Amino acid sequence: MSPMPITIRKSRRTPDEVREDAVAAARDLLLSDGPQAVTLKAVATRLDMTHGNITHHFGSVGGLHAALIGTMTRELTSIVRHLAEEMRGGRANPREIVDTVFDAFGRGGATRMIAWVELSGKRADLAPFHAAVADLVEALTGSVPGRRKIDSARVTLAVLLPALGHALVVSDLAEELDIPEDEVRAQVATSLEALLRLQTRARSRERRATAASEPRLRHRRVEA
Repeated sequence: MSPMPITIRKSRRTPDEVREDAVAAARDLLLSDGPQAVTLKAVATRLDMTHGNITHHFGSVGGLHAALIGTMTRELTSIVRHLAEEMRGGRANPREIVDTVFDAFGRGGATRMIAWVELSGKRADLAPFHAAVADLVEALTGSVPGRRKIDSARVTLAVLLPALGHALVVSDLAEELDIPEDEVRAQVATSLEALLRLQTRARSRERRATAASEPRLRHRRVEA
């Protein structure tokens, strides 16, 4: 993965600008070389600053890591919540959902960040993202009593796991096998579309069954 371009400010930076530039540089290092490359010294070199200056703003490499993870988690959470809003408003189709998720987990670096956090044992840092995913699943599946758990699993398997797997492993394998990424995304979108169509039919059957049972229930109450 090629490094993301870093725009270095030529004028004197404010403290907020230093932190913003440092987090951008740290993200670039994460995407290009992995978590082990995200050090205070490496970030200072990227920004043409001293190691001491960067340390002053973050306290330690742990502070730098926390700032990077926090920024990336907020961005990913915002993307997923936006998708949920678009779904509820009827403005997003399955392919748009798949493209947005694959972009975020691939080029956006979310998969590397999630793997890093999980391996470091700091799962609580991902709590806002987990809540946003639950909201997206609800927007996709609706809130049908008795079906939420299985629908959540199906949607997660249909979209999120393929996006994670593609970013971690399949992208390189697909290049070796000469499989276009667009074809992978198209297959995932087709699976999601079929799943949502089946769930819509299931909800329609449940509504009809409920409507048909109401007259019988009223009749029984009258007899009682």
